[in-house]
Amino acid sequence: MLIFGICFLVAFSCFETWGKSDGLLDHRFLESRNFMLILSVGFVDGMLLYGVNVFFPVEVEAIFTNNLLLAGVYLLPMNIAVLVGCFFSARFLHKTRRYRSVLVIALIIIALFLGLLALVTPSRLAMACAFTGLVGLGVNVATVLPPTILSYSVPSHLFGTGGTLLASTRALGGTVGITIFSTIYGNKMKGKPKHVRLFTDSARSIADLPPSVAEAAIAAGLPPTSAAHFLAAYLGPVGSVVDVSGVTPKIIEAATSAVADTSARSFRYVWFANMAIAVATAAVCVFLRPIADEMTEHVESALEVSDLRTEQMQKVKTIKE
Repeated sequence: MLIFGICFLVAFSCFETWGKSDGLLDHRFLESRNFMLILSVGFVDGMLLYGVNVFFPVEVEAIFTNNLLLAGVYLLPMNIAVLVGCFFSARFLHKTRRYRSVLVIALIIIALFLGLLALVTPSRLAMACAFTGLVGLGVNVATVLPPTILSYSVPSHLFGTGGTLLASTRALGGTVGITIFSTIYGNKMKGKPKHVRLFTDSARSIADLPPSVAEAAIAAGLPPTSAAHFLAAYLGPVGSVVDVSGVTPKIIEAATSAVADTSARSFRYVWFANMAIAVATAAVCVFLRPIADEMTEHVESALEVSDLRTEQMQKVKTIKE
C-alpha cells in the first residue's frame, strides 16, 4: 500500500502540473518562488511552535513536577516572548523592509536554544525556562513574518486563498511534528537496557516502561523476583507500590529518580530533531526574494467610501463585463 500510495502521489502531481491548466492550486501562486518557500517556513513553524508547546509541559511534568498548573506556568517565558516579540518583529519589518536576514537569524536562534534544551536535567529547571523563553524570541519572527511576506508574493486577488493555505500548512506541520516527536520520545523511553534483562514475561509485557527503572530499583535493594510486580504497580494501573514485597522508601525514591533521568535523556533527541529541522529551514530561507520594492503605500482594495474605492470598483465591473 505504501508503494501504491507513493506512485499515486507522483502520478497525481504530474497530472496537476502538465495535464491541467487549473490544478488544485492556482498556477499563478507559483509566479514567485517565495510562495512555496514561505509555505515551507510555515510548515516548520507549525512543527516547532506546536512541538514545543506540547512537549515542554510533558517534559516538565515528567522531570520537575506533577502539577499541571505549574507545567503551564513554566511555559510562560516562551509564550510571553512570542507575544511581546511579535510587535518588535513587525516594527523591524516596517522600518527596514528587510526580512530574509532576520528570518534566518531567528531560525538559527531557535535551533541553538532547542539544542541547548538537551542539557536539561531534573536539577536544571531555571535553565529549561530560560532556554524556552529564548526559543520564543525566534518563534515570534517565524510566526509573524511569513503571512506578511506571503501577501507580497501572490496576486492580490489570491490573498485569501494564500493565507488559508499558509494556515493549513502550519497546522499540518504541527500535526506531523507532534507525531514525529512522539515517536522519537516513545522509542527512546522504551530502549532496551544493555546489561540488565527484564525478569519475567509479565515484566516484558509492560512495553512502555523505561528499563532503567527496574535497574535503579534493583540497585537500591529490590529483590529481582519482585521487579515485574513493582514496575506494574509503580508505573501502571495494577496494584500498589507499598504492597510489593521488599519495597522500601529508598527503592521508590530511586525509581522516581530513574524515571526523571530517563525522560530527560529521551527528550534530548526530541530537541535535537527540532534543532535539525530549524537549521534546514534557515538554509531554505536564504533563497527568499526581497520584497522591499513592493512595500509601498498602494492600497489593493479600499474598504472605506472614497474616490479610490469608486475607481477600483469601476475596474472590477469593467473586468466582469
